[in-house]
Amino acid sequence: MEIKITFEGMEHSPVIEQQAKEKILKIKELIQDPEWRTPRYAELWLKANKQHNHHLAKLHLKTPDFNLNAHEESPDMYLAVDRVVDKMTSLVRKEKSIIKDKRNKQDSERKDFVDDKYNL
Repeated sequence: MEIKITFEGMEHSPVIEQQAKEKILKIKELIQDPEWRTPRYAELWLKANKQHNHHLAKLHLKTPDFNLNAHEESPDMYLAVDRVVDKMTSLVRKEKSIIKDKRNKQDSERKDFVDDKYNL
């Protein structure tokens, strides 16, 4: 999985970058499943506001199955990164359950068709 981190309005910080990569790799572990394809990339934008104490973190996750976006604003950049990754984790779990429900529903409809006694 390719992870891209962009810093806007602030200097590059290896500490924030390392923390963000560790958190995003937890999402990758959540997605890795034999039935699922691996994610293509994750983009994280970190924007510091110098006038106000509100920092913005946006996370975009693109996989062959779905595209998800999450954003969070916080007075602390580390807290914003943690929260945006937590939001993305919940979005991935939700999307994963929706896709699994669709797959199970398709299997049951096929089974009903095959088990039809009038099927020639």
